[in-house]
Amino acid sequence: MNKSGRFLVLVTFLGLAACSIDVVGRHLPTDAEIAVTDIGPYPDNYEFLAKKWFSRNLKDSESARYGEITKPIKHGTEYLGKCAHYYATYDYVIAYLVTAEVNAKNSYGGYGGWETYKFYLKNGRVMEVKNLEGSCGFS
Repeated sequence: MNKSGRFLVLVTFLGLAACSIDVVGRHLPTDAEIAVTDIGPYPDNYEFLAKKWFSRNLKDSESARYGEITKPIKHGTEYLGKCAHYYATYDYVIAYLVTAEVNAKNSYGGYGGWETYKFYLKNGRVMEVKNLEGSCGFS
């Protein structure tokens, strides 16, 4: 392998190591894999984490009205996070899933309507957020 090939392998390895999320592989995790995978302690502060993310990412977070915020459940999902965007295929991961509804004012000063977000939590952190209308974000 030439120098540029070794460099590419090193950069890829370091990039994957920086993700710090347990990748199950290129298959949807089974119930057995989900049950035995350690993803850190149960996030008792899940509502705080969701509202903190909203406060940093909504145009007018002061106007936020919150609907249902579900209790965390262990969940296997397709990971579309920061590291995965560099590759053609996506991996599946296991994390705590929290679903939250929010309605906040938009750029025009009116409420934009209720939107539902999925929060993926691991080790007390928001790993990824998906808006069910299609966009995603990171903490």
